[in-house]
Amino acid sequence: MRRLSSWVRGQLKSEFRRNAAWYTGLTGFQRIAAMVQTILIARALGITEYGVYGLLFGTIGLVASTAGLQMGLTATVFVARYKQDAQAKVAAVISVVSRFGWMVAGAILLLTIPFTENISEYLLQSSSYQLAVLLGAVFVGASIVSGIQNGVAQGLELFGPIAKVNAATALLVLFSIVPAGGHFGLTGVLLVTLGGVVLKFALLNGVIRRKRSDLSVPKRGEGVSFSTLVSSFALPGMLVSLVVGGVTWFGMFILSRQDSGFEGVAVVNAALQWRGPVLLFLSAISAVAIPRFSRLHATGDGQQSHQLRRRLALLNFAIATTVGLAVIAGGGTILGLYGQEFSGGRMAFSLIVLSTIPMVVANVYMQELVGAGRMWRQLWMHGPFLTILFVSLLLLVPMYGAFGYALSTFFGALAFFVHVVTKGNVSER
Repeated sequence: MRRLSSWVRGQLKSEFRRNAAWYTGLTGFQRIAAMVQTILIARALGITEYGVYGLLFGTIGLVASTAGLQMGLTATVFVARYKQDAQAKVAAVISVVSRFGWMVAGAILLLTIPFTENISEYLLQSSSYQLAVLLGAVFVGASIVSGIQNGVAQGLELFGPIAKVNAATALLVLFSIVPAGGHFGLTGVLLVTLGGVVLKFALLNGVIRRKRSDLSVPKRGEGVSFSTLVSSFALPGMLVSLVVGGVTWFGMFILSRQDSGFEGVAVVNAALQWRGPVLLFLSAISAVAIPRFSRLHATGDGQQSHQLRRRLALLNFAIATTVGLAVIAGGGTILGLYGQEFSGGRMAFSLIVLSTIPMVVANVYMQELVGAGRMWRQLWMHGPFLTILFVSLLLLVPMYGAFGYALSTFFGALAFFVHVVTKGNVSER
């Protein structure tokens, strides 16, 4: 026991490992809460309403990531790059991205209000979801603002406080979701989830203020312009999010129009949620690794950057494979928790989870590109993946429904993995 304790202390001497341990541990708790939450929502709403929930939240995610121009990720990279010796630039980055977030959030709400009935009928095939659509628009704005704030906090490397806030809000939403869903249906689920985002924003805002004071970051900054952030980083980052999210959403939309209707969407959404445990380590390490890659790029230490990428790729592959196969083995039991109607989707569930493994490895390479600010290069690297995914969705979803969606996802993931890995040092010109 003493040897184990000594080994753990030795491992945590590194700031990178401490941050990774904090973020992985508490993010793991958050992911578990999220998995339980999806099961509770599905049982409270039923398979058809859960399918509606899945398509609506998929749309919210696509619109938020596109309209938000990936400003959260932009904030992470540039705040991390400047925080050591350019506090005025840090202040400028925070000011620029924050103003942008609030302006876009307000614009989306104003543009949505007159068309809630049209959106409800076209997207969800019923005018009865107008309130849900309106809350979805509010959710988009809140997600943009909160995402930017989270990006600033990651750039300041506040991984412990971020993880604690995420875990606390996830737990609160988890305990509130069943009564809200049971009494108010989809609207109740949206209200509770939105409340969690607002609470997270309020808690993290105080943490960031204290950190800015500790680093002597001024209220007003200089040396960074909105046009520079957009042209060199945010625009290509947004395009990556748009094309990847757009193609994925397109597949869900086609699936909702098949004979199985929203039931097929519900199965796919359950499988996508259960990629969470497989992606846990990647997402936690990504939050810590991107600022590290950014600082290594700023100092010109390409060799150490490549070494970090190789270590993370191997570690992520080992963990993702172990966890992924365990989730697949328990797929029948997991789907049974959602409800008896989900049991016929086990093959689609397993294939979607399996497709996550090659994506995990390929995305480590993308993290290095993001940290280096090579966002246009990152966009081009997604070409084969998107082409194969889009064509497969067009052909296979009408033929095989949810299983066709799963096959498309698997083929696209393999194409992405092969293309990225065979390119070698993708951060080199």
